Amino acid sequence: MSVNIYWSADQIQGERQYQEDVYAIIDGDYVWMPGQRLDLSEMALANNISVYLLADGMGGMGHGDYAAKLAVQTVVDHLIANWSETLSLNDLSQALVLANEAIHAAVASNTSYAGMGCTFIAVVVDSASGRMDWVSIGDSPLLLNKGVETKMLNTKHIWENWTAVTGNLPGEKEASLVANHGDALFAALDGTLPLLHVQTSSGQHVLDDGDILVIASDGVEVIDSERLLDVMSSATLRFRNSNCGDTVEDALCAMQKSILTRVERLELTHQDNTSVILVGARQPN
Repeated sequence: MSVNIYWSADQIQGERQYQEDVYAIIDGDYVWMPGQRLDLSEMALANNISVYLLADGMGGMGHGDYAAKLAVQTVVDHLIANWSETLSLNDLSQALVLANEAIHAAVASNTSYAGMGCTFIAVVVDSASGRMDWVSIGDSPLLLNKGVETKMLNTKHIWENWTAVTGNLPGEKEASLVANHGDALFAALDGTLPLLHVQTSSGQHVLDDGDILVIASDGVEVIDSERLLDVMSSATLRFRNSNCGDTVEDALCAMQKSILTRVERLELTHQDNTSVILVGARQPN
């Protein structure tokens, strides 16, 4: 079933000194990034495909902003160079490998970059069929709202999830990390070769009429899950009841703004960078 795809994206810096979240959307004839738009009209890309990228720089390691920008730009360049109406999971996976290699090369050329990295989510949507594929590494959440149900599609790459992500029981070293550093990352795009533990969509995922995909950095998780679901439920109802392009886009934008406003209203002194990308599907009239 074909669907019309709509999206809305924005970010806040929170209380951090730098903005280390980077997102990009490849849609139609443009690449959209915070504060800029790249015109691709001369390339005549297949317009049934759109791609949504989010990298969250690892601020504690230094140069997280550069790692995130480098990763996103590498993925954008690879996907545009290999764009087709059948762009798929394999293309996303290969782009992620190249992004990790780019970070590895940057660290090798400049020792001050040692330890830099980022989390990453990449999603491709085919409006001709509603097909959706994704890849993920790190701890940024990817959620899908279908009707009254919202579920997380990916699993955080943190030590307490070691077995769930890898399928392996922890050895002595891993068991110690699980016990003492359960919420710390064990995988990201940090230039370590080969790239391991990338999580990918399994089976067939389809965006149906009224579905909303949420791609966010972990700064959004200061909102407890119940309140986040409340925000999504009311906004999703408005989105599903919208019946024309402008109104549909307004509903999606309102939902995105509502999420970020909830984060800002908490006024947390340690608030992390927070980015939200919403992708919604509506059946053509």
